[in-house]
Amino acid sequence: MRNGLTLAAVSAAACFALACTDEDKSSPAVDDTDDSPIEDTSSATGDTTWYADVQPMLATHCTRCHHEGGLGPGDFTDPDIVMPLADAMLAAIDDGRMPPAASDPSCQPYEGSDILTLPSSARDTLAAWITGDKPMGSPEDATPTKVVSGELVEPDFLMPMPEPYAPTYGDDRNPGNEYRCFALDPGEAAGRYITSMAPTVDQESLVHHVVLFSVPKDELDERYTGPQGWDCIDGEGGSATDGMIAAWAPGMLPIEFPENTGLPVPEDSYLVLQMHYFANGGAEPGT
Repeated sequence: MRNGLTLAAVSAAACFALACTDEDKSSPAVDDTDDSPIEDTSSATGDTTWYADVQPMLATHCTRCHHEGGLGPGDFTDPDIVMPLADAMLAAIDDGRMPPAASDPSCQPYEGSDILTLPSSARDTLAAWITGDKPMGSPEDATPTKVVSGELVEPDFLMPMPEPYAPTYGDDRNPGNEYRCFALDPGEAAGRYITSMAPTVDQESLVHHVVLFSVPKDELDERYTGPQGWDCIDGEGGSATDGMIAAWAPGMLPIEFPENTGLPVPEDSYLVLQMHYFANGGAEPGT
C-alpha cells in the first residue's frame, strides 16, 4: 500500500520495527485449522519414520513453541529429545492439553483468528511411530516443511528500546510479576501505516506478554520518557488505553494486515511498549 510499513517489535531487550511493503517480505503463516489429510510419506516398508512422517508433522504443528529457547518445553526439532518424550506428548494430545486450549471455534470465532488445532491424522502419525518402536528411517526421506517464524523477514524499520532493562520484581503486591512501560519515538514511522508487525524477543522466558499503545507526546512528561521506562502496573500513562495497537505473547505469529490495508501511526505520539515480565522458575536472570 502507498506509504505502508511493516512493524516488528523487539522486546525483553525490546524493540518495534516498521517496514515499507512494496512487496510481501513477511513469513508465511501456518493454517493450524486445516484438517485435511496429511500426505502419506511413510517409507516403502510401511513404517512410520521420524524423517518421512514425524519430523514434518511436528514442524507444522508444534515447533513454533517447542524449539530451542521457545515458550514450550523441549526442542521438538531434535529426535533425541522427542524420542523419550513421545509417549507424554501423545498423552497430552489425547487429554486435550495440547495444542493449548482456545475459545470454542463453534462459538463465533474472530475472522482470521489463530486457533490451534491438531488434525486427527497428525495425532495418528505420532501414535503409529511410537507403536512401531520409533524408527528413524533415512534422512533422504525427510520432507521439506514450512519454516514457522515469529519474526518478520527483513523489516524496513526497527524500533528498539532505549537500552536493556533487567526486571526487579519489586512490587510486593504482585510477586514475580512486573509491568514496565517504555516510550519509543516512532521517528520516520510517524504518519505512516503499519502493514505487518512482530517482536524480536531477546529472552522469551522472561516475557509473559507485550502490548503496544500510542500516546500523544504532550501527555507524557519526563517521568515517562527515561531510558529505563516506568512501573506501569497501575496504568500506562496518558490516554494509552485509547491508543491500543497490538498485543503479543510467546508463540504468536506476526500480525499481517490484508493487502492495501494498514494501521496508522499517529503524528506527534510515542509508541508505548508495555512489557509484562514474570519470574519464570526456569529462567535465568537477565535483560
